[in-house]
Amino acid sequence: MTQRSSAGCPVIASPGPVAGPGSRSYAFLIDWHIRLLAALAWILAALLVRRPDWNPRSAAFWIVVGPALAIYLLYHPVIELAMRGQTPGKRYAGVQVVGRDGRPPGIRAILIRNALRLVDSLPFGYAVGLVTSVITTDRVRLGDLLAGTRLVERAVGPGVQPVVASPGVRVADPARRKLRS
Repeated sequence: MTQRSSAGCPVIASPGPVAGPGSRSYAFLIDWHIRLLAALAWILAALLVRRPDWNPRSAAFWIVVGPALAIYLLYHPVIELAMRGQTPGKRYAGVQVVGRDGRPPGIRAILIRNALRLVDSLPFGYAVGLVTSVITTDRVRLGDLLAGTRLVERAVGPGVQPVVASPGVRVADPARRKLRS
Protein backbone atom coordinates (compact mmCIF):
# COMPACT_ATOMS: atom_id res chain seq x y z
CA MET A 1 0.00 0.00 0.00
CA THR A 2 1.31 3.44 -0.96
CA GLN A 3 1.86 5.88 1.89
CA ARG A 4 -0.17 9.08 1.40
CA SER A 5 0.43 12.68 2.48
CA SER A 6 -2.10 14.90 4.28
CA ALA A 7 -3.29 16.09 0.85
CA GLY A 8 -3.91 12.51 -0.31
CA CYS A 9 -0.93 12.44 -2.69
CA PRO A 10 1.57 9.57 -2.63
CA VAL A 11 4.55 10.32 -0.38
CA ILE A 12 7.68 11.07 -2.40
CA ALA A 13 10.82 9.08 -1.69
CA SER A 14 13.33 11.91 -1.58
CA PRO A 15 17.08 11.45 -1.38
CA GLY A 16 17.50 14.43 0.96
CA PRO A 17 15.55 16.51 3.46
CA VAL A 18 12.84 18.75 2.03
CA ALA A 19 14.03 22.33 1.52
CA GLY A 20 12.43 24.87 3.80
CA PRO A 21 11.11 28.32 2.92
CA GLY A 22 14.53 29.93 3.51
CA SER A 23 16.57 27.95 0.98
CA ARG A 24 13.58 27.94 -1.40
CA SER A 25 13.37 31.75 -1.24
CA TYR A 26 17.15 32.17 -1.50
CA ALA A 27 17.28 30.06 -4.68
CA PHE A 28 14.32 31.96 -6.15
CA LEU A 29 15.90 35.37 -5.49
CA ILE A 30 19.13 34.33 -7.22
CA ASP A 31 17.19 33.00 -10.22
CA TRP A 32 14.95 36.06 -10.29
CA HIS A 33 18.00 38.33 -10.59
CA ILE A 34 19.52 36.14 -13.32
CA ARG A 35 16.38 36.11 -15.46
CA LEU A 36 15.74 39.82 -14.90
CA LEU A 37 19.31 40.71 -15.91
CA ALA A 38 19.15 38.42 -18.97
CA ALA A 39 15.85 39.97 -20.10
CA LEU A 40 17.17 43.51 -19.55
CA ALA A 41 20.38 42.65 -21.42
CA TRP A 42 18.30 41.54 -24.40
CA ILE A 43 16.25 44.75 -24.30
CA LEU A 44 19.40 46.88 -24.09
CA ALA A 45 21.05 45.01 -26.97
CA ALA A 46 17.89 45.28 -29.08
CA LEU A 47 17.61 49.00 -28.36
CA LEU A 48 21.21 49.52 -29.47
CA VAL A 49 20.47 47.79 -32.78
CA ARG A 50 17.02 49.10 -33.46
CA ARG A 51 14.98 51.95 -32.12
CA PRO A 52 11.55 50.44 -31.47
CA ASP A 53 8.14 51.87 -31.99
CA TRP A 54 6.61 51.50 -28.52
CA ASN A 55 3.24 50.66 -30.03
CA PRO A 56 2.37 47.06 -29.03
CA ARG A 57 0.87 46.54 -32.49
CA SER A 58 4.21 47.11 -34.25
CA ALA A 59 6.65 44.36 -35.16
CA ALA A 60 9.55 46.44 -33.82
CA PHE A 61 7.97 46.44 -30.36
CA TRP A 62 7.75 42.64 -30.31
CA ILE A 63 11.30 42.25 -31.62
CA VAL A 64 12.46 44.06 -28.47
CA VAL A 65 9.89 42.89 -25.91
CA GLY A 66 9.02 39.36 -27.14
CA PRO A 67 12.38 37.66 -26.51
CA ALA A 68 12.73 39.45 -23.16
CA LEU A 69 9.34 38.07 -22.09
CA ALA A 70 10.32 34.59 -23.30
CA ILE A 71 13.57 34.75 -21.31
CA TYR A 72 11.73 35.85 -18.19
CA LEU A 73 8.81 33.39 -18.45
CA LEU A 74 10.61 30.29 -19.76
CA TYR A 75 13.75 30.50 -17.61
CA HIS A 76 12.62 28.10 -14.87
CA PRO A 77 11.13 25.28 -16.98
CA VAL A 78 13.88 25.30 -19.62
CA ILE A 79 16.76 25.50 -17.14
CA GLU A 80 15.21 22.94 -14.74
CA LEU A 81 14.92 20.49 -17.63
CA ALA A 82 18.43 21.18 -18.91
CA MET A 83 20.04 20.97 -15.45
CA ARG A 84 18.07 17.93 -14.24
CA GLY A 85 15.90 19.68 -11.65
CA GLN A 86 18.19 22.57 -10.82
CA THR A 87 18.74 26.17 -11.88
CA PRO A 88 21.81 28.27 -11.10
CA GLY A 89 19.99 29.63 -8.03
CA LYS A 90 18.96 26.19 -6.84
CA ARG A 91 22.47 24.84 -7.37
CA TYR A 92 24.00 27.75 -5.42
CA ALA A 93 21.42 27.34 -2.62
CA GLY A 94 22.10 23.58 -2.50
CA VAL A 95 18.62 22.42 -3.50
CA GLN A 96 17.16 20.36 -6.36
CA VAL A 97 13.69 19.49 -7.66
CA VAL A 98 13.02 15.74 -7.60
CA GLY A 99 10.06 13.57 -8.57
CA ARG A 100 8.23 10.96 -6.48
CA ASP A 101 10.97 8.43 -7.20
CA GLY A 102 13.76 10.76 -6.05
CA ARG A 103 15.07 11.31 -9.59
CA PRO A 104 14.97 14.55 -11.58
CA PRO A 105 11.41 15.26 -12.75
CA GLY A 106 10.24 14.80 -16.33
CA ILE A 107 8.93 17.45 -18.68
CA ARG A 108 5.30 17.02 -17.58
CA ALA A 109 6.10 17.57 -13.89
CA ILE A 110 8.35 20.55 -14.69
CA LEU A 111 5.64 22.17 -16.82
CA ILE A 112 2.94 21.61 -14.17
CA ARG A 113 5.03 22.99 -11.29
CA ASN A 114 6.08 26.03 -13.32
CA ALA A 115 2.61 26.72 -14.74
CA LEU A 116 1.38 26.96 -11.15
CA ARG A 117 4.16 29.39 -10.24
CA LEU A 118 1.71 32.21 -11.05
CA VAL A 119 -0.84 30.87 -8.53
CA ASP A 120 1.90 30.32 -5.93
CA SER A 121 2.95 33.97 -6.34
CA LEU A 122 -0.51 35.35 -5.46
CA PRO A 123 -1.49 37.80 -4.07
CA PHE A 124 2.12 39.05 -3.90
CA GLY A 125 5.55 37.89 -2.77
CA TYR A 126 4.80 34.17 -3.33
CA ALA A 127 2.36 34.24 -0.42
CA VAL A 128 0.34 31.19 -1.54
CA GLY A 129 3.53 29.18 -2.20
CA LEU A 130 5.06 30.21 1.12
CA VAL A 131 1.93 29.37 3.10
CA THR A 132 1.49 25.96 1.43
CA SER A 133 5.17 25.13 1.93
CA VAL A 134 4.73 25.83 5.65
CA ILE A 135 1.33 24.17 6.29
CA THR A 136 1.49 21.04 4.12
CA THR A 137 2.86 17.87 5.68
CA ASP A 138 5.27 17.49 2.77
CA ARG A 139 6.38 21.18 3.00
CA VAL A 140 5.76 21.79 -0.70
CA ARG A 141 4.22 24.66 -2.63
CA LEU A 142 1.02 24.16 -4.64
CA GLY A 143 2.94 23.63 -7.91
CA ASP A 144 5.03 20.87 -6.33
CA LEU A 145 1.98 19.27 -4.73
CA LEU A 146 0.14 18.96 -8.05
CA ALA A 147 3.24 18.02 -10.07
CA GLY A 148 4.35 15.32 -7.62
CA THR A 149 7.70 16.97 -7.01
CA ARG A 150 9.71 18.20 -4.04
CA LEU A 151 12.52 20.66 -3.57
CA VAL A 152 15.15 18.83 -1.52
CA GLU A 153 18.39 19.86 0.14
CA ARG A 154 21.55 18.63 -1.54
CA ALA A 155 25.05 18.02 -0.26
CA VAL A 156 27.19 21.06 -0.97
CA GLY A 157 30.89 21.68 -1.05
CA PRO A 158 33.91 21.10 -3.24
CA GLY A 159 34.14 17.62 -4.71
CA VAL A 160 30.64 16.56 -3.62
CA GLN A 161 28.76 14.95 -6.47
CA PRO A 162 24.98 15.19 -6.84
CA VAL A 163 22.92 12.54 -5.05
CA VAL A 164 20.92 11.96 -8.25
CA ALA A 165 23.46 10.87 -10.81
CA SER A 166 23.60 9.20 -14.19
CA PRO A 167 24.24 5.44 -14.34
CA GLY A 168 27.85 4.61 -13.57
CA VAL A 169 28.51 7.86 -11.69
CA ARG A 170 29.50 7.66 -8.02
CA VAL A 171 26.85 9.12 -5.71
CA ALA A 172 27.67 11.41 -2.76
CA ASP A 173 27.33 9.95 0.72
CA PRO A 174 24.52 11.89 2.51
CA ALA A 175 26.27 11.25 5.84
CA ARG A 176 29.13 13.52 4.67
CA ARG A 177 26.69 16.39 3.95
CA LYS A 178 28.14 19.77 4.92
CA LEU A 179 25.87 22.11 6.82
CA ARG A 180 25.80 25.83 6.16
CA SER A 181 26.51 28.08 9.10
